[in-house]
Amino acid sequence: MRDGTKMYVITNPVPLHNNSPLVSLGKFLRVIDAAGYSAEILGARIPENGIPGKPENMPVKSYRYGGKGALKMLSYIFLQIRMFFSGLFRFKRGDVVYFWIGDKMIGSFTAARLKGAETNYFVYGRVFGGNVEGLSVKLTNHMIKKSTYVCAESPSVFNQWEISEGHKRDSIGLFVPSRDIAPVPFGERAKRVAMFCRLCEGKHIEDSINAFVKIHEKHPDYDLRIIGGGILEDDARKLIRELGAEGFISITGWLDPVSAAKELSRCRVLLFPTDAEGVPGSVLEAMSIGVPVLASPAGGIPDIVKDGVNGVILTATDDNTIAKELDLLLLSDKLDEISASALETIKNEFSLDVAAENFRNIREKHKS
Repeated sequence: MRDGTKMYVITNPVPLHNNSPLVSLGKFLRVIDAAGYSAEILGARIPENGIPGKPENMPVKSYRYGGKGALKMLSYIFLQIRMFFSGLFRFKRGDVVYFWIGDKMIGSFTAARLKGAETNYFVYGRVFGGNVEGLSVKLTNHMIKKSTYVCAESPSVFNQWEISEGHKRDSIGLFVPSRDIAPVPFGERAKRVAMFCRLCEGKHIEDSINAFVKIHEKHPDYDLRIIGGGILEDDARKLIRELGAEGFISITGWLDPVSAAKELSRCRVLLFPTDAEGVPGSVLEAMSIGVPVLASPAGGIPDIVKDGVNGVILTATDDNTIAKELDLLLLSDKLDEISASALETIKNEFSLDVAAENFRNIREKHKS
């Protein structure tokens, strides 16, 4: 850092078949860099091709992690022990440690606290239910309670965890990368609805497919393009075949960011039902190229999507509600207006300069 203290960014083991955490981590590192700081990144299973957009002056230390069943649990325990001792060796009093998607890195967190480092823990949209999720919630609550500062990409996320304004907390937003992709005028776009997400639990892929079959009966000239891949991709393809919907519902599989943005730019609406989020890049990406979003009010989405102004809030995630509210949006005469407002929101609030200035101000505030 500019004043001589050291900054670290700790992240969970990178999940297999899911590039989203690395993409968002890369954005956070670019914000740090643009604000005039540097950091060392510590994590596990970070791939050899690295973190998208990572500044060259930020070193990465990645530990091994993996296995199934009991072996995976043993690997996790061993990882936490290694991270704990690594932290004891690295961290010093006054160092700054950010836990970015780091709810499972209790070893590093404990070491940072023992060494007197400033701990900054990011919270994301809350996930409920299940033993694994229950453990994650417990670890998150522990880190919230013990961290120096609690961070989130958007203020509404604090509310999900009932973190009061009296708690030391920082809103650290990211940005939407500028791309050479001009918004396509509405009159020239295909009559297409997009989903742009990982195909996994909590994204309501099955509900959305069932809903669009109903939509197609009313709007036979529209199709649904699901942009992304994931553990539920095969199940989704099977459902599409069973419903006889191959002619109007398709799945691209995983695409690189530029190709995904080009696919998205040809669509008229982004459908984004979800159970838990921070600030989803898919929503920001869609708005940045003028695609109106119909999204659940999860995590920080209500801080971005103003209902009826620059997008529409989805009131529930069952197939009947999705079909009803998507139908209303497709029939709306305000899509052009919503598109323009979405573009203006991203331009004014989600540039790299805005994010860097906000982070710089936060760091200066911590020194005072």
